[in-house]
Amino acid sequence: MKERISEIIAYFNKGQIITNILLVGIVVYLIITGNDFSYNSFWLLSTLLLLCNVYFISGWTNREKEVDLDKNKSKVVKGSFDDITAITLVFYGLLFLGIQFIDFFDESVRTNLYVALGFYAATLIFQLFCFLAVDNSLKKNRELITKDYPKLKRAKQTKR
Repeated sequence: MKERISEIIAYFNKGQIITNILLVGIVVYLIITGNDFSYNSFWLLSTLLLLCNVYFISGWTNREKEVDLDKNKSKVVKGSFDDITAITLVFYGLLFLGIQFIDFFDESVRTNLYVALGFYAATLIFQLFCFLAVDNSLKKNRELITKDYPKLKRAKQTKR
């Protein structure tokens, strides 16, 4: 169980972990007090978390491992994501920008508890989709590498 938890934590970057912990504290503080400081802190941390999530996705899509699997196949095993990750990222970003745009005309939107809690729920769902996409990608890569590893070992022995 400890190995699985450390594996899960290794997926995320430090900015996501710290921002998520702070955001949980701010959400509790927001529910209890509901003052302007708590709302401003919530939206500031939400913005930072959005940036950390984009950095997380870009980091995992750019990660490449060079493996000589087969001469006829590609020499790069890449963590590729489905279109669902891109769609959820666009939806999440548009939701955030929509709230900011509506706040331009109606200043009470950002100080509405239900809007803040709804956006927090959307944030959790978005992060769950990202985590599942990375987890599925890594599982597929591990299966591919372990399936073809004996071929690699034999190829190295025959070259000597």
